[in-house]
Amino acid sequence: MRKTEKVLTILMLIGAVMVYTDVAGGSILVTFPGLILSLLYFPLGFALFNGIRLRHIFRRSSYENKTVIDIVEAVFAGLFLQVGLFAVLFVIYQWAGTRVMVTGGLTLSIVCFLYSIIKWKLKRKKLYKEVLIRSVVITIAIILSHFLFKDISYVEREQKDFREFEQTHRQ
Repeated sequence: MRKTEKVLTILMLIGAVMVYTDVAGGSILVTFPGLILSLLYFPLGFALFNGIRLRHIFRRSSYENKTVIDIVEAVFAGLFLQVGLFAVLFVIYQWAGTRVMVTGGLTLSIVCFLYSIIKWKLKRKKLYKEVLIRSVVITIAIILSHFLFKDISYVEREQKDFREFEQTHRQ
């Protein structure tokens, strides 16, 4: 799942650059990898953060060294990171409720960061390191997208493109 996560993140980054520079197809490269990545985080976060491979998800032996607390913490971390990922999508497309999503996404990713750094210093488990890295990346992504996509909304860009198209075809 780590390779899948890296590929989806790179595709999402390429798509964000394409949306920012008004290149066609950028919105697809942001939306679909973002949605797939959010599905990896929330429903499958317990497996991703605990190092359980997807093909071994239903095997009892995969959970022998895991406690219930580890699974619950991973599920909540996945949920918090999913909200942060949706906040990035809301900012890029300037959907209604962007401010609420950015506030919620930043709050939850910072809570996730603080909780995982405290637990990692106490227990040194791989779970907390995995969550820590992802929460830092998503927090930075929310902040960067907020500042980069703040100037002009997606709707205004689409309207500008439509007006240019309309003017060129009238003549």
